[in-house]
Amino acid sequence: MFALLISTLSHSQKILTLIMFSFLLICVMVSCVVGNLPPQMIQDDEIYIAVDKLKKSGKEPDFKKDPNVQWVTDKTFKECIEKSPVVIVTYFVTFDQVSYTMALHTLEAGKKLPKHSLCIVACNHWTDVCANENISVYPTVKVYRKGQFATDYTGHLCPESLSKAYHLYKHDAPIENPDAKVLDAIMEAREEPWSKSTTTVVAYLSSNDHEKINKFKHLSKALWGHKVTVLADEKIAKSRGATVPSMVVYRNNDPVQKMKTYDGNWHCPLEMKKWVTVASIPLYGQITPHSLPPYLLAEKPLAILFTSDEKAHKVLNHEMATIAGDIGCKVKFGWMAVDMMDDLANEEHRHRGKAILDMMFPSEDQRFPLLVVIDRSTGKTYRNIDVATAGIPGVTQWVQGILDGMVKPSGKLMEQDWKPLVPPFDFMEKTGYRAKLDERNRMRMEAEKPESMKEKMDDKSMHHSEL
Repeated sequence: MFALLISTLSHSQKILTLIMFSFLLICVMVSCVVGNLPPQMIQDDEIYIAVDKLKKSGKEPDFKKDPNVQWVTDKTFKECIEKSPVVIVTYFVTFDQVSYTMALHTLEAGKKLPKHSLCIVACNHWTDVCANENISVYPTVKVYRKGQFATDYTGHLCPESLSKAYHLYKHDAPIENPDAKVLDAIMEAREEPWSKSTTTVVAYLSSNDHEKINKFKHLSKALWGHKVTVLADEKIAKSRGATVPSMVVYRNNDPVQKMKTYDGNWHCPLEMKKWVTVASIPLYGQITPHSLPPYLLAEKPLAILFTSDEKAHKVLNHEMATIAGDIGCKVKFGWMAVDMMDDLANEEHRHRGKAILDMMFPSEDQRFPLLVVIDRSTGKTYRNIDVATAGIPGVTQWVQGILDGMVKPSGKLMEQDWKPLVPPFDFMEKTGYRAKLDERNRMRMEAEKPESMKEKMDDKSMHHSEL
């Protein structure tokens, strides 16, 4: 690929490109030997910093000797994808930190899955394998079923999401016309693999409605590995009292509102996928880095209850869900933990909750539980510290007042300019090309000056010489 790109350039461009590439390569090689990456290559990238620390610590895993995840070569690739009914392969390059991190996550996920159901391929070592699989972006994660490519993995680049997706890939998308017992198990998420998904999407369609069936099958492929999808005919719909045609999202993690029905356009796959993603949000659920994207996709004000006490959280849980049921069509509700020392919120999420509060209200007293409303369209933030005593009517009135513009904002989100921490590499200066370019521009501007200006400049220089 690099050679093909070079062949399209002029002679001078080839020389400059090769010099720049060589300089960058020397920087990488020196950093590997010395152990310190140049700041231009790290900036504020936490992944690069974390990988750099791991390599310096001497605790790098040996990818080739992992007992659970298979290291694939050109000779073992076919055997690898045929070894299990479902195999997920991570394609990566060892010198890219993001790609390298995904390989580490694959090893972590492999500890909880059947042996060699996950594989890794280092594309800088086995270029022919990656070329045969059309890999051009790193990392790329592909799913194989019964030795054949099935789909690309599109979930989060983390062990938990990879492990969850593996179980969901065991079954087709969609599952077509399951019997009553299986459908009950799917919708209630009573057992694996159904328990790996908190959401089930069911389309009740006539067996003759081929257009909508094809649309839903297309949607199911896009949701494969994320959610369980079921295609049910008119007989199943009748037995369950469902309308034909209809698409219903069942949320087994929502104690207040278990289901939501689609009322949009069946001819727009993007609209259908967006609706499913947003409809999967429980009325009042925990907000984490993994669950946040659907909340943002809803494009509505976000009400977050920051809580630090397990007992208070359980008491307020039903009340907040009730409020969300009343005005949830206008505002999305969720909760975040701050120093809650129980299984509801792990240490990582507790620290994030505190950091978010400190960012929005850095100098204000923080008493919990604390309800905050964020309007991302305006950047305005609102806080109510009396949520425990206000009750359902008081909180509902306060939130409604925000929507009506009757409540004064407590603050505003900071507008940040995400500039690099340090200037980037100046390849033109390091190669001496910048000085040549400046001289060339100076000469061009001199040549383009009008003759009258040149004469004035000549007269002025003569005048100075006479003096």
